[in-house]
Amino acid sequence: MNLSKESIEEFIEIYRTEFGETPAYEEAEKMATNLLHLYRILISKESHSSN
Repeated sequence: MNLSKESIEEFIEIYRTEFGETPAYEEAEKMATNLLHLYRILISKESHSSN
């Protein structure tokens, strides 16, 4: 899954605001991708359980 440069930069800014640290671009890309995967798993689990 490829995130846009703009999305990763936005993630970096949010992370910096919330945690007071600035992750490296590559690390932020991994973190954002993992977070997106987690959300997708949670959403799919919820949609399966509501049927």
